[in-house]
Amino acid sequence: DQRGVIYGDNRIAKLTHRVLQCQGFDKVELLPPEANNSLQPNYYDYVIETLADEVTMQQLTEAVKPRGLIILKSRSSGSVPMPLSLIVKKQIRLVGAHYGDFQRGIDLLASGRLKVQDLFGECLPLDCAVDILSGKVSVDEQKKIFFVP
Repeated sequence: DQRGVIYGDNRIAKLTHRVLQCQGFDKVELLPPEANNSLQPNYYDYVIETLADEVTMQQLTEAVKPRGLIILKSRSSGSVPMPLSLIVKKQIRLVGAHYGDFQRGIDLLASGRLKVQDLFGECLPLDCAVDILSGKVSVDEQKKIFFVP
């Protein structure tokens, strides 16, 4: 019965939203960053971050209710400033979430309840991997890319 929001418009946000819907979380919104003015203060029981930066963390900390929960999904390679005084004042819990249960994911896919094909991007030659993974070449992160030997 809790109200939640997934903040982001990337493939992780979309996949997280779909998985939660399959699990019965029908009061969770998917909110793209350009709709940040839709984040009401102290409105959500939990927020799920999929786009970690200083501005996002401030907005999500303001949007979650006192004693609420911020679930961190991003895997930023650098540090991300957070509004610690507001987190402490509101007694917000922070939880990192890496991956879910693999078998549950397979079951959702096999049953046809979880659709992910639209989240898949292009297949690239394996010799592009070093340049892409090192950041020398940028790719569209909206879809999952694959490397083919």
